[in-house]
Amino acid sequence: TDSGVVDKIGLFTFSNEHDLVRTANNLYRPETELPIPVENPKIIQGFLEGSNVNAVSEITSLITAQHTNSRLSQLIKTDADRQREAINKLSGANR
Repeated sequence: TDSGVVDKIGLFTFSNEHDLVRTANNLYRPETELPIPVENPKIIQGFLEGSNVNAVSEITSLITAQHTNSRLSQLIKTDADRQREAINKLSGANR
């Protein structure tokens, strides 16, 4: 601001990230551990943090899961049809 520094943004880390509990709106709180201040943090205005997700790999995994789901669904339908046909033959429903 024109009047100088108002405050500093705190940047913290945790030795055990699994100790963090999701609260809401992408906010987390530590379950037992206290936050550790980051020494010499570097925050640059106007920049975005890079994603730690490989989009191509994730889309490929989703497509694979969808294909697997479709095949399993068809397998279940085929087996149900086979069982229905066997029951009808054994009960004499086709006579």
